[in-house]
Amino acid sequence: MQDDLLYFQDEQGKEVGLIMIDNFDFEGKNYALLTTPEETEESGIYVMRMEDKDGELSFSMPQDEEMEKLTPVIMEHLEAMNDSCGHDCCSCGGCHHEEDSEECSCGDDCEEGCSCGCEHK
Repeated sequence: MQDDLLYFQDEQGKEVGLIMIDNFDFEGKNYALLTTPEETEESGIYVMRMEDKDGELSFSMPQDEEMEKLTPVIMEHLEAMNDSCGHDCCSCGGCHHEEDSEECSCGDDCEEGCSCGCEHK
């Protein structure tokens, strides 16, 4: 078992390991966005309400009414996450270059031609 995985039981009682990719507060509650560690047909984003109970995290599924309110917030978080390149060359969470600049504005020493979308010349 990997240390960075959180384990849950699915509807069939099967143990599923998920990685927390983001968390946020909304209307006084904390929520986690989780996904599978590898891309599969069953991959997706899972939303769980997170609570700290005596120093231990507890997760529960949001109710349908709660999800209706959360959906736009979740979409904003996912869009922001997709704007980042996600590659090791840029620890800034995404390269945001000025149009005429050859330098990466994130301050990392990116190599020419890296695959993060930096568009180095």
